[in-house]
Amino acid sequence: MRTYSLERIELPEIGVLRYNITGLETNAETEPGLIAICRRLTDQPQWTGVLFDHSQSLIIYTLTEFNQRVEYAIAHFPRRAKLAYVYNPRTLVISARTTKMLNAAGINAQAFFTAEEALDFLTCDESWSRQA
Repeated sequence: MRTYSLERIELPEIGVLRYNITGLETNAETEPGLIAICRRLTDQPQWTGVLFDHSQSLIIYTLTEFNQRVEYAIAHFPRRAKLAYVYNPRTLVISARTTKMLNAAGINAQAFFTAEEALDFLTCDESWSRQA
């Protein structure tokens, strides 16, 4: 697996911040990035959605690190914003578990197989949830 890389793309016309993540993602990369994103969303209300594209990454966390990241998001992610994850077979379980925990805490989050589906979710005004 390649070294970690993060590409940030701003989509102001739809109010979305997109983060394309490639390579091996560990807690060392995730923690400062999550803090910066939550602060930015709080300070800049024009951003109404965040897309984390993990389609080209592998996520390696301990259970403690995972819980800390989700708990931080629950405490600091603005409820007015939506959150979408794009997963691959290696990141499906962590994306699904994260979205379940975030939704239980009142954050509108979903996981998708494609970026197009994720962007549709982030820009849709309707109340939306995945069918079981």
